[in-house]
Amino acid sequence: MKCKVLFTRLPILGLVLTLGALLVGLPGAAGAQGPEPQGEIEVQGSILGPAFTYQGRLFEGGNPADGTFDLQFKLYDAESGGQQLGITVTRPITVTDGVFAVKLDFGPDTFNGEARWMEIGVRPWDSTGAYTTLSPRQELMPAPYALALPGLRTQPNATSPNLIGGYISNTVTSGVVGATIGGGGRRRGVEDPGLNTVTDDYGTVGGGTSNQVGNRSGTTYDASHATIGGGESNRATGRWATIGGGSNNLAGLFATVAGGTLNYAWGEGAMVPGGFQNRADGDYSFAAGYCAQANHDGSFVWADSSSAHFFASTAENQFMVRATGGAKFTTNGAGLHVDDRVVVLSNQHCPSDEFVKSINANGDIECALAPKGDKGDKGDKGDKGDKGDKGDKGDKGDPGPPGLPGLSGYQVLSRIRSVTPGLCGSETVPCPDGQKVIGGGASTSDQDVTLNGSAPLADGTGWTAWACDVTGYGYDLTVYAICVDQVQSP
Repeated sequence: MKCKVLFTRLPILGLVLTLGALLVGLPGAAGAQGPEPQGEIEVQGSILGPAFTYQGRLFEGGNPADGTFDLQFKLYDAESGGQQLGITVTRPITVTDGVFAVKLDFGPDTFNGEARWMEIGVRPWDSTGAYTTLSPRQELMPAPYALALPGLRTQPNATSPNLIGGYISNTVTSGVVGATIGGGGRRRGVEDPGLNTVTDDYGTVGGGTSNQVGNRSGTTYDASHATIGGGESNRATGRWATIGGGSNNLAGLFATVAGGTLNYAWGEGAMVPGGFQNRADGDYSFAAGYCAQANHDGSFVWADSSSAHFFASTAENQFMVRATGGAKFTTNGAGLHVDDRVVVLSNQHCPSDEFVKSINANGDIECALAPKGDKGDKGDKGDKGDKGDKGDKGDKGDPGPPGLPGLSGYQVLSRIRSVTPGLCGSETVPCPDGQKVIGGGASTSDQDVTLNGSAPLADGTGWTAWACDVTGYGYDLTVYAICVDQVQSP
């Protein structure tokens, strides 16, 4: 027996699907047959999942069919060929006057905002033979996409649904609840898609590219409630960690990085407000500016941009500032106190004709008039002395020791080499023709980089150095050579 199934996009089909979606959440909607609970989003006491109702018409021998038939449904991502999505659904279907309706659920994450087609096979109910595949596949129209708009989709669960926006491959780890990815996730014109990812419960990525909230530890609750606002390649890997934006920033437990680049707030409750390559590794520490390191608990370190070397704390609960341009405190006359003692006080605390003479241990101020000294008498002019006799000519001295060789053409040369992340690199500074090296050295832009060696060339015509990156972020290797002309005898 051959069967013909006619699926038409009748207005009643859209009406049935729309009413089914609307009435399932209405209390007291008598007679409304909604989809069975398949996902885990709670809506007024029921759970709405990806299941939907499909209605069609079945013809047999050109006439509307009656009876029971075995139908098979498959979901694909293309009108022909393509990849099957989710599970294969088979149902015994009762057909009355050619009309049937069936509830279908292909599983979670099958509707993500992209187009979908359904392939249908049919055979008699009492047959064990192969299904007759009907052609063409049926395109699913908007009603099943109530859980996914273009660029936005949900992952239902019984606790709190996950909301995923932006690039189609942005991901929330299986088992995570309450996660949000607002958008972003694909860099324009770049092979690496730069996906945004949430791996722990209630994590949020607002946008940007290659951002990760959570620690990928295998559990979904030990780095929960973390947030990244945007930017690129940021990692909020601790519970309640926050990163506002920027690039290549890292925040741990309770920690915050507001922005900037290559900033780490790894201590519990630590803070980096921005800047470049600052680290707040101590608990409740603060690092800001350029290459500041708050390595100790409770330390506060602020560094200006005058040096590429790290400016680091040396003790707990320490306050350190590098300000090579000077420091200014305006207290409106209140003065500067250290350990509850006044150490600097303006003369505003004394009458206009007096000055602060002293401050005792209790902070009491003693003012005093500036004493005026007596004018001294003018001294007499002394007599002119007699001219002395001419001294005898001294003996000729013994010859002195030989002088050190003289140096000419002295100059310090340098070169900088940027090394690829994770690799080793070297650089050599040659002296100009006719000169020899008498000294040299090397430095790196990251203290975590291992400087393996620094030495003159064997023929004395330059200086070389080499180092290896263990940070994974790359570094700059600077090599110096002190060159002079050929050594000359005096």
